[in-house]
Amino acid sequence: MKAREREGWALDWAVAQITGIELNIIDIPSGPYIGIKGRTSDGFPRKYSPSTDWSQGGPLIEQHAIELHTNIGEQYGEEERWYAIVPTSASGSRGAMGPTPLMAAMRALVFAKLGEEINLPEGLQ
Repeated sequence: MKAREREGWALDWAVAQITGIELNIIDIPSGPYIGIKGRTSDGFPRKYSPSTDWSQGGPLIEQHAIELHTNIGEQYGEEERWYAIVPTSASGSRGAMGPTPLMAAMRALVFAKLGEEINLPEGLQ
């Protein structure tokens, strides 16, 4: 799957690979539940979702100096309203679009740190 097209639990799993956060992955009917290992409340790990939770994704935006911009113009449509840029060197960067600032930022971070194509572990595909 392309890094810049990931969303939901697949995007959150990829971000965890960058941050080194250990995850519990629980298979539930609606799809995998990605939780932070060792942080339980009521028997369920605390959900890990930096692509939707500002308390998790916001610090990553600051830590990695991710720039966020709105897409102006109708060529991208509502689905790709935000553009994020992650610096990769003094003169280079990687970018990605998304429907929300967090999704665009996490897609760009995964693209910058893990590359264009990301393989999910067996059992999560």
